[in-house]
Amino acid sequence: VPDVPADTPTATPGLVLYYSCEEATGAAGTTLPDISGNGNNGALVGAVSIGPGKVGNALVLTGTATSGGYVTMPPALLSTSPTMTIATWFKINSNPGFQRIFDIGTSSTTSSMYLTPNGNTGYLQFTFRRGSTGKEDIVDGTAKTVPTGVWEHMAVVLDASGGRLYLNGVQVGSNTACFVKGDILSS
Repeated sequence: VPDVPADTPTATPGLVLYYSCEEATGAAGTTLPDISGNGNNGALVGAVSIGPGKVGNALVLTGTATSGGYVTMPPALLSTSPTMTIATWFKINSNPGFQRIFDIGTSSTTSSMYLTPNGNTGYLQFTFRRGSTGKEDIVDGTAKTVPTGVWEHMAVVLDASGGRLYLNGVQVGSNTACFVKGDILSS
């Protein structure tokens, strides 16, 4: 994701949303502005604050395994995106199994996708649950355990070639059978 100036007046072609995490706005500071120009603002929920990041500021999500802070995005945001790249900087303070870097979807839907730094193999893992089939497509990372206390950059690329995981610009996993076209999140 390119660095987009905070005063970007129009949408950047192909960019659906970009949360720079520089500040929270709105009533009680609970709105995370989308600076892509598309108006897809997020809502901060629970134990969330803004703190120092790798580049500028970052979201600081705290809490427990059952009750933590998170960001809600507009519903059906990805429903028209047959291909996508999700990229972010992240830093974890501990690395328990299946902790989430992101988790898109809700408990009321069978379609969801998430990225964990410590999946089935102990490495980065992306999972996409297809609502219409109940099938899970998994892209397992290899070769590098995600360290704690260090900023890392990750990207998940989903397209007609399948799914690919990148950690700090290096491809660490792929699955050509990971197929999302026509079965993207609708809620």
